[in-house]
This record gives sequence, C-alpha cells and structure tokens, in this order.
Amino acid sequence: MDPEASPSAITFYITSSAGETLLYMDENRQVKPWLAQSWEVSDNGKTFTFKLRNDVTFQDETPFMAAAVKWNLDRVVDPSYKAGSALAQLTGYQGTDVVDEFTARVRIKDPFVPFLIYSGSPYMPMLSPTATQKQGDQVNQMPVMSGPYKVDEWVAKDPPHALALGWLQAPRAVVRPRRAGLPRQSHLEVHPVGRYARRHRRIGRDADGHGADSAGPAAAASRRGCRSPPSRGSECRS
Repeated sequence: MDPEASPSAITFYITSSAGETLLYMDENRQVKPWLAQSWEVSDNGKTFTFKLRNDVTFQDETPFMAAAVKWNLDRVVDPSYKAGSALAQLTGYQGTDVVDEFTARVRIKDPFVPFLIYSGSPYMPMLSPTATQKQGDQVNQMPVMSGPYKVDEWVAKDPPHALALGWLQAPRAVVRPRRAGLPRQSHLEVHPVGRYARRHRRIGRDADGHGADSAGPAAAASRRGCRSPPSRGSECRS
C-alpha cells in the first residue's frame, strides 16, 4: 500500500482516491494543476519549479509544503529505500530545492520533460513525512496522504485483503474535478476477489442513500443464473 514502493495495480486504485499528486492529466491528456497550482520548466528542460497550493493539509493535519515534496522525492531515490515504479520516473533526479514554504524546485541531470507527466503519476502521490516516519512498516497498510478519502481499515484475509476508505470533510474543495453526474460516495470498500476480478469493488452510499456496487464477473455470472464465472468460450459453469 505504500504507493512509492508498491508494484501492485490495486494500490493505485486506492491511492487515486486517498492520495493527490502535484499535477494530473485530464481526459484530453493535458497536464493540469493539482497540489501544485502552477509550474515552470527551465529552457534546458532540467529544472522544474512548482508553486504549491497553500491550503492543503495531510490526513494527519500537518501542512503540505515544499519540504514535503523534497522529502517524498528524496525518499524514492534513497538507496536504503526499496522504491517501486516511482524510481524509474525520477531517472536522473539530483535533488529538490525548497525555495520558500510553497515553492519547490526539482533538478534533473539531463533534459527530462516527461517529468511533468510523471508528477501526475499514481506512483507518486504525496505522503505525510511526519506520519510516514512515525509509522514504519505500517505505511504499507495505512498510508497517510492528502486526498479526500482516508484509509480507515485494512483487513488481512486470504482472500481477499479488504480496505475501507472514509470520506473526509476537508475544509477545501477537492482540486481535481469529478466527472459530472457521479454521486459522491461516503464510504468505499476495496475487495480484490481472485483471478476472476477485473476491477476493484466499490461499495458506498451517496447523499440520497443510493449504493454503488461493481463486483465484477462473479456478480455478472450470478445475474445470468450461473453458479460461478463461466470459462472462456462457454455460457455457464454448473
């Protein structure tokens, strides 16, 4: 569950709701501001300066500032830390300068314009430095980030590993716009359900009490009267 270490796709389903990145890509594949409200790239493509929002707090109520950006990026490249896919996205990373409380300047050895895209990658949501350093290995079950949902519970079962996420009544609006017409869920449960799972399960209630449930092929099989998901090329398995 540590997004900067995990190679698991299910981690990124979760961190897309519980975490936030400096930037994000919209439906038109355009880079947009998120935790960073603006950015500049040097002419030589080696320096990226991010102006951060000043109204963001992590889920442990510590402030999100430039020092947190530096801590997260430095952590990924630390030889004593076993980073996941985030490490490749920081190829050539030379360091982050804290220009002021809300300005971070990232330095890359060679021109690396794709870093803007990677700044919106699910591999690099910002973790709370304070909480993460206190947690130790517990960050793998309950990472503390800045997103609208917080990991409330991690239930170890085999299968599945279930996670519960609760909506935080944050003092600021969620920066990244939601798709029009989608209800806001007050609670999410994530259940990887074995080899038939194609997507994680979402369970929640909107303001009107309506639920959302997309349990995948097993549920679809049940609706068709199958006892179990059909094998490839067949309708039902008895």
